[in-house]
Amino acid sequence: MPKYSPLILLGLAGFAIYALVVSAPLLLWQLPGGLPFGNLLTAAGLCALPAAALALSRAGSWHHWLAIGALIISALWLPVSIALAGNLSLNFSNSNGVFWLRLTVITVLVGTVSLACSIVARAMQKARR
Repeated sequence: MPKYSPLILLGLAGFAIYALVVSAPLLLWQLPGGLPFGNLLTAAGLCALPAAALALSRAGSWHHWLAIGALIISALWLPVSIALAGNLSLNFSNSNGVFWLRLTVITVLVGTVSLACSIVARAMQKARR
């Protein structure tokens, strides 16, 4: 993987977070099929954290497998969210919204923990050299 790919992925995650925090107008752009761009950007941002962790981790290590698991969970966030909401805009009208919020928090935490573990393991590996 290219040397700067973790930085690019973290930049994507940072941009997604920034756009969500400032409620950027681009979040409301409608993609073909009706999916709001904000939902796609959020999913990409969620996937970027464990993808960066995967790029930093050594193949076969426990944090490598943690990053793979976190990436799978993050990749499933958008389809599961759409299924729970019953629409592409992720508008919830029932108690599924509470479950979705918990799912989203867990997805963010797993991705963040996976990235933190990969960074620490990478730093320890460099310190041993």
